[in-house]
This record gives sequence, C-alpha cells and structure tokens, in this order.
Amino acid sequence: MTTAPESKRELTLLQSIGYGLGDIYGGGAGTLISFYYLIFLTDVVRIRPALAGTVILISKVYDALTDPFEGVIADRTRTRLGRRRPYLLAGIPPEAARAWSSSHSSPSSTPSASPRRAPASPSSSSPISSTPPSSASSCSTTTRCSPS
Repeated sequence: MTTAPESKRELTLLQSIGYGLGDIYGGGAGTLISFYYLIFLTDVVRIRPALAGTVILISKVYDALTDPFEGVIADRTRTRLGRRRPYLLAGIPPEAARAWSSSHSSPSSTPSASPRRAPASPSSSSPISSTPPSSASSCSTTTRCSPS
C-alpha cells in the first residue's frame, strides 16, 4: 500500500498577516464589547457588581460546556453545502429578525436615555418647585424668575 505524498505548503509571512488581519474585526469587536459590558451592567443598568459578574460567568460556562458538542455535531455533518454552511445559513433568518426588531422597536418599549438622578440628600431643606417657569420669563440659578 502506497500513499500519496502529502503536500504541505508553508504560509508566507504576508499570508499569515493577512489571515490575522481578517480576525481583527471579530476578535477586536468581541474584546471591546466584553471590556465595556461589565461597566455597562453596573453603571447603566445599575445592578450589583457581584450579580453582573455572575451573569458574565454563567454565559462563559455555558459556552465552555456547549461549544464542544456543537463542534462535534458540525464536524459530523455531511451535506453538499459542506459541514458548517447549513448552520450558518440557518442562522441568517433569526439573526435578521433580531436585528430588525432591535432597530424597529417602539419608543414606548425602550428605556429613556435620560440619566438617572441621584436621590436628594436629607440635609437639603428647600423643596423643588414642580411648576416650570413660563417661557416668557428670565431665570437664573441665583435669582428668582421674573417675567420679561
């Protein structure tokens, strides 16, 4: 039994750099998102840091447990489209629906973009007036509002 000689071609430095540059978008975007996600959870969503860390931990553990099984399933898939293309094609409609729904949500269902105000300190004794000044008045922070 003779086997055909395997042809192993080394990648040139330029080819290696080209393949590496192709992953900057995915890898770089993922790094930036994961870097700011914890800050987003604690400062914008205002959940406790321990809970925010637990949320991230659960997602990483889930990925660590399911990714090997997904890889085995994809490796054993034999179709005329290849091993992974059917799964990529099957993911297009749900991803398109998610992208469309997140960009076309109604304003009433989205949280307001205004920052949250800190609670008033108990030492402040002056109540804040709930009636805004009329549009024809001139007001400043140090003087009373007077009509113009």
